[in-house]
Amino acid sequence: MAPGSKGKNSKKKPRLTSNSKTEEKPSDQVSRQQGSNASVHIIPLGIKPMVLTSQTQNLFSCVVGTDVSENQRKIFLQKSYVIEDMKKRAAVSDFHPAKQEILNYPEHEILLVYDPEFRYGEQFYMCLTPESKELILKELDVLSIKKTEFTIQEDTISPEPELLSDYSPPVSKPWVSLGSEKEIEEERVMNSRPLITIVTKRLKKSKTPITLADNCDNKDCYAECNSYQQEAEFIKDLQIDIGTEAKVYVEDRSSQATVHHTKRKGVQYQPQYFKESLIEDILTSAGMKEFCENVFPLFEEALLQNEVADVFVNDWLTLGYDDIGLSSTQENHMKEFQSFTDLKFSKKKKVTCISWHPKMNGIVAVSIAENYSLDERINNMSHLTLQPSLILVWSFMDPINPQLLLEAPEDINTFAFNPTTPELVVGGTVNGQLVLWDVTLCADSLQQPKAHVQTEKSNKTFMELQEDKSIITPIVRHCALSNIDQHHKSAVSFLTWLPSFIEVGKQGLVYESCGTSCHQLFTCGSDGALMIWDITSDQKTAVDKTRETNVYSSLDLVWKPLHKCTFSCRITK
Repeated sequence: MAPGSKGKNSKKKPRLTSNSKTEEKPSDQVSRQQGSNASVHIIPLGIKPMVLTSQTQNLFSCVVGTDVSENQRKIFLQKSYVIEDMKKRAAVSDFHPAKQEILNYPEHEILLVYDPEFRYGEQFYMCLTPESKELILKELDVLSIKKTEFTIQEDTISPEPELLSDYSPPVSKPWVSLGSEKEIEEERVMNSRPLITIVTKRLKKSKTPITLADNCDNKDCYAECNSYQQEAEFIKDLQIDIGTEAKVYVEDRSSQATVHHTKRKGVQYQPQYFKESLIEDILTSAGMKEFCENVFPLFEEALLQNEVADVFVNDWLTLGYDDIGLSSTQENHMKEFQSFTDLKFSKKKKVTCISWHPKMNGIVAVSIAENYSLDERINNMSHLTLQPSLILVWSFMDPINPQLLLEAPEDINTFAFNPTTPELVVGGTVNGQLVLWDVTLCADSLQQPKAHVQTEKSNKTFMELQEDKSIITPIVRHCALSNIDQHHKSAVSFLTWLPSFIEVGKQGLVYESCGTSCHQLFTCGSDGALMIWDITSDQKTAVDKTRETNVYSSLDLVWKPLHKCTFSCRITK
């Protein structure tokens, strides 16, 4: 059967089911519902009000006015078609609110009733139980019988003749003013200026008739002059008035401040006198005893401090007022023991690092750099590249001429001798690279410093000794330089050699080493990076004196850190 086909009434015995406990007859219920059509009735059990859209009405052939009306209200729907519609359209289907009741309905046909009076709140309602179906069918039969009887009575009763009343013509009354003339006067349009008068003259030779008319399209006969955009492009704006609004940028700042909350406090401005009995009770009370036990250690400590130091002594009276007291204080200051000066290499330069020789006494190395700021260093970059940086190795035997010069491509910020192999020196530059020197070939000049300077010191002045060209200081060039890409991004601030009994593996584990030489070192820079370096190679760490070549030259420009750790804070010495 197609959806919307009309079936026969069921023959089961009707039974009313509602929210009330007592049952009522169908006729009573029908009369009660017809008497209160203006209000929404109580919905019985098994009745489901429905809202059907026009699309659903067309699908199931229940269009209002065509398929259903006041005389033909009931229509039967196939349960299978309703379930198929809920599956296809899901929640969009109009039957979705009563999905579970439709699935539980035992029969194959569902009764759908058109409700033009909106007794249950909607235009349609469905009977979802067999009992409610029988009850509604009974009500519809009774309603159709009553409508038929009412139609027959209307046809039999003849219309009564209309009673015509006596006609009286209207009588005019005097006009009484209620203030409307003022409103009419205010709404009337008045001329704000005199009308313009135009005088036209016709030429004598002209034979064309004159026709004057108002060419107004609107009913009020006025011409509207609307603004329009001018198409001329040659007009230039000689003066433009532009306004700008200054905006204050919003900033969010915070500061840490201590919050002091107000407190209530009292001050006793007059002594309080107690009776002797009350004073004795207070002194012998347990609270006074506990207070004395807690305060006694602090009181005793204060007394001992007063015995050790006199807090009432005036220190200003003990200070000296003459030069005798000042001369006595100079004995406690450090005195200058030795000074090293070189006018050729260290003049107008600053000292960045000082390191003592780990095995030779009286040997000290000093790194010097140009006393430039960052902007001055950038401006004088060409001058710095032509003049290499040096580390001066001094001996107490010769404070005028350095014993050894270690040449570096950039200014050295820090350096250190190898504790086990002092011939190896590692320095950190201002650009973050590491420099390695091997002074094995020049170790003899450090062990046997020049002594002829001491013999000729009485015969030559200080300037003559500085300009003496016979004294040649050996210059040692670096044998290895770290990789350009794998180094600190800024100046190396500190470096130190690891002890010989500690070694860091490639996996980052620290273990005890059986070696006797130091070959690993730590470096840290102002870029926040901590690096571990290793100077060992597959070749033997020795110098071939015949060829004058160094095995550490294999690390030149390929020397990379073994491990690298970056911190968020800045690392300084």
